[in-house]
Amino acid sequence: MACAVPVRGTVFGPECLGQVLGEPPPIPRAAPRPVEDLVAACGFGLVVVLSVFPWSRFGAASGPFGAWTTHWSLLAVGAGAVGLVASLVLRRRPLGQRIEAAVYLGLAATILVAAYLHRLHPPPLSSASLAPLGAMVGAAAAVAGAVIKLVRGRPVPAS
Repeated sequence: MACAVPVRGTVFGPECLGQVLGEPPPIPRAAPRPVEDLVAACGFGLVVVLSVFPWSRFGAASGPFGAWTTHWSLLAVGAGAVGLVASLVLRRRPLGQRIEAAVYLGLAATILVAAYLHRLHPPPLSSASLAPLGAMVGAAAAVAGAVIKLVRGRPVPAS
């Protein structure tokens, strides 16, 4: 009886312990961090970083932080800043895949349109720099994050 194990007042052999005790509970694993929020945050962050550089050549808004002057660039970098904050907050306090994707898509569309309009119509007596094109790349990354979020949020069909 050296291999006998007392369980709840009864003695069992090692071959019966599995049946008596059942399966051990699964080890809880930390939930994986959603990569789509990180992709969107990088896209919005790129737009915010680009606001440091001049968005126009020549003219009043051609210096550092010139994107924060009243023009289309202000709308683009403002949406980028809101998107960066939103992506960081939603990473910690999720609202739902579709709502978050809609927020990302709306802000990214705002950046795309505003950066495109700044590129087409820079401030008077100036020409657009390459920063609006970089902002469009950042907006595309935010769109990619939203699309990944939508695809991952779909239920997998049973086969």
